[in-house]
Amino acid sequence: MAPVILAAQPAKEPYAPGLGEFMTAMQLRHAKLWFAGRAKNWDLAGYEIDEIKEGLEDAAKQFPPMTGLRLPT
Repeated sequence: MAPVILAAQPAKEPYAPGLGEFMTAMQLRHAKLWFAGRAKNWDLAGYEIDEIKEGLEDAAKQFPPMTGLRLPT
């Protein structure tokens, strides 16, 4: 029997990470930031802070804040 070769199919929709994936990435970045600070590695700490800011901006673009919600006081 001849081997069957399957070609990859293009995705129907572009991949969009969910909010949980953004938050997992943020958790890892915060851990790296803590270790960088503990080791007094300020270059790495600054890099991680920039990455955290960028990740939060990306999350806000994909998941904009909801307006008009009543929150408990």
